[in-house]
Amino acid sequence: MRRYFSVFVLPLAIIIYVVWIIQGLGEVPFHPDESSLLYQSRDFERWLTDPLSLAWDSTNPDDYDQEYRALNAPLTKYVLGIGRRLAGYGPEAVSIDWDWSKSWEANKTAGGLPADALLFGSRLSVALLLPFSLLLIYRSGLALKNKRTGFVAAFLLATNALVLLHDRRAMAEGVLTFGVCLAILGMLEADRKPWLAGLGAALATMAKYSCAPLLLVNFVACVWSVPHESPQYTRILKNLLIYILVVTITMFILSPIAWTHPIQAFTQIWNARQEFVQRQVDTLRAVQPGYVLETLPARVAVMLGQLYLTPLQFEEIGNYHAQISIMREAYLANPLHSLLRNSVGAGLSLLVTILGIVAGVRHLLSSRENRTKRMVVLTFTATLLQMIALLIANPLPYQRYWIPVVPFICVWMTYGVEELICLTKKQAAKPANDLPDPS
Repeated sequence: MRRYFSVFVLPLAIIIYVVWIIQGLGEVPFHPDESSLLYQSRDFERWLTDPLSLAWDSTNPDDYDQEYRALNAPLTKYVLGIGRRLAGYGPEAVSIDWDWSKSWEANKTAGGLPADALLFGSRLSVALLLPFSLLLIYRSGLALKNKRTGFVAAFLLATNALVLLHDRRAMAEGVLTFGVCLAILGMLEADRKPWLAGLGAALATMAKYSCAPLLLVNFVACVWSVPHESPQYTRILKNLLIYILVVTITMFILSPIAWTHPIQAFTQIWNARQEFVQRQVDTLRAVQPGYVLETLPARVAVMLGQLYLTPLQFEEIGNYHAQISIMREAYLANPLHSLLRNSVGAGLSLLVTILGIVAGVRHLLSSRENRTKRMVVLTFTATLLQMIALLIANPLPYQRYWIPVVPFICVWMTYGVEELICLTKKQAAKPANDLPDPS
């Protein structure tokens, strides 16, 4: 039966899921940031042919494209560039950026609204990363416990409403999810595969700079070896060297902005992010002042709401609410697109997540296996640091900004489901154990 499931049922389910994901790309409501990311994807051709032209030029700090390079991590631009090229569109097809100060029709007339085939091909390049993200989260669940936890983790990520929406747009979230899932697997296997830990943390950071805390966690994971007898200092040193080398090479190759003046480039990247967030805060405060999250409790409450309960957020600022209303309603008409996004589903999901964290702590205290303790501590630390980083940096109630936390939530929910299964089995076996001895 298990062999039949592995050979026939599971591959068929994966094929059906991938076809469903691809078929639904056109149903996902358009977001103007897709036009902006496609505009920036022109860096892909320059990265291949003349990467030094992407380096930071201190003599022209106000250059429009250079500001974009400082603002946004580069990996998504390259992925979208690949999808765009495979769809048959060169950089000239995305030479017009979206202008938020203009109307929908004005942007469309100017060429800011991408053609359907261009948008589909670009979305496809991002959406095709989702099956690989599922494989990575499955491997993480397998490393934590067993095949069942792997399947549950993959299922939870595959059906997560935030993933189904945000990871199928020509934006950073699909690439980000892949990077975070790779970073989680690399973290769990860092003592054996430090290259994987380095590659995962670097790609996650290159998808979105907000994932930089994973670089620190995976560094610690490489240090935290689990020897059989005594600490193997040579092995730890080797792991660290491999990790640092992989991170450095990966980030260097993907970030030509820092090739000539790295200190100035990194300073500008930091300043650009700070200025961008401040502009967003000022804009939101002018339109809806009560929506700016001024306090930490408010940010925590919004974080939990966005992860579990609040309706899907198709747009952050309602400039073009009327133009996407038909697509929004059509998308929500499919119940699979908003699975568990109600009070009952949210309460159940949060409860299972908390149960998973409690179960993880219990395993940490009771387990005699150093590897189990290591994995639980690293997973908890990575989850906490990623949340703290976003809570500090993000005063905005924007749903997609919390995507880096979603894979971690799926892992903890998997722990909770596994704990429920174990408790159910114990309860079912209890009456049989309590029967009197016939002799």
